[in-house]
Amino acid sequence: MKWPPKEERERLEVEGFIEAYQQLPHGKRLTICVKGEKPDYILQDSNGKKIGVELTSVYLNDRSVPDSHMPEIEENETYPNNEGQIPLYLERLATAVHQKIRLARSGYNLENPLVLSVYVNEYVSIFMTRNDWEILVQRHYNLFHNLHPFSEVVFWKLANNHLFFVNSSGSHFVENRAL
Repeated sequence: MKWPPKEERERLEVEGFIEAYQQLPHGKRLTICVKGEKPDYILQDSNGKKIGVELTSVYLNDRSVPDSHMPEIEENETYPNNEGQIPLYLERLATAVHQKIRLARSGYNLENPLVLSVYVNEYVSIFMTRNDWEILVQRHYNLFHNLHPFSEVVFWKLANNHLFFVNSSGSHFVENRAL
């Protein structure tokens, strides 16, 4: 498989985020207003309200793309159940959120509310449960209760089209959304 260039990957990610965001209890249909940096995109709802969206995609390790995601997969091939890797992946997710918060605090455009989009892009995530997502927030309580300058973090592309998000009102697991 040829891995798409960064610009194409970002476009796919923002489009996926837009689909996911409208499925949140407070979600709205968003459109791309501006592609930029710090944050990656400015999106706008039908009322003209804008949000800044910072994109990140989290893998289990630096070899996931070439070793697991790029090779062709046989039609009937299944992914091994590597539940033992879930704690490691949860730590990678927390580290990515922490790094994005740190970066956003040092020079991002804060004119609009900021949302952190976390594309959960690792095969082990298909074995993660609602409990695993709650454990992430519990283990990193200080991180998820001090998201500023982000107003929320949205984890999307979970198994069974679930979503998980964290904002000032807590953490929320959204089940079986239809895409």
